[in-house]
Amino acid sequence: MPEKELNQYMVNLEPIGKGVYGIVYLAYDKFKKRRVAIKELEDIERAMHEAYVMKQCGFSKFLPTFYDFFKNNGKAYIVMEYVEGKTFGENFDSHGKKRNEKLSVQITINMLKGLKVFHKTGFCHDDIKPKNVMIHNDDPKTVKIIDFNSSKKIENVGLMKKDLSDAAQMCIFLINGTVPEPVDKVEIHNKKLKSILFKALNEDARDNYNSLEEFMAKLKEFR
Repeated sequence: MPEKELNQYMVNLEPIGKGVYGIVYLAYDKFKKRRVAIKELEDIERAMHEAYVMKQCGFSKFLPTFYDFFKNNGKAYIVMEYVEGKTFGENFDSHGKKRNEKLSVQITINMLKGLKVFHKTGFCHDDIKPKNVMIHNDDPKTVKIIDFNSSKKIENVGLMKKDLSDAAQMCIFLINGTVPEPVDKVEIHNKKLKSILFKALNEDARDNYNSLEEFMAKLKEFR
């Protein structure tokens, strides 16, 4: 498999992930003697923003750890923890595996734990969807939220609540295998769970959750 050397990293040139703004490669850190993921971006400013937010998040079990940032030949590179597993799919309207309600709620709670760390930095993720959440062997403890380049500074409560709404849609996606249009067509057997999720989807700020913690506490009733 072709490789190239970038600073202290031996980079496998076959991508392990592609997004709108960047390509992710598996690499080996010769100094730290560990596998890492390296994201290559052409938009330097966007890359610097993503690296800054990742660094601010510090260590979280449910977010990839930031290791390094550098520029080379007009491109930017973010070095981070290599995450084993795969994403849940592409977008909410794609079709994926259906999971039982208990497992789906456990996964969603761990996503919210990752978002809680995110929000403490003063940023919202703003792009929670199947493509941006990873898991290994369907184990909720391995959930990781990825791809921070759409993150925004939380300047109003609406931005934070969009993350909660997206997390609720993720739970619906996990249970149903897709998010139907309109979403109220979704079949969720537990009516109380459906009510909890739909409250997070409510666009009227007066009728949805006041905080991430409130939403998480309601979901924990179903673990």
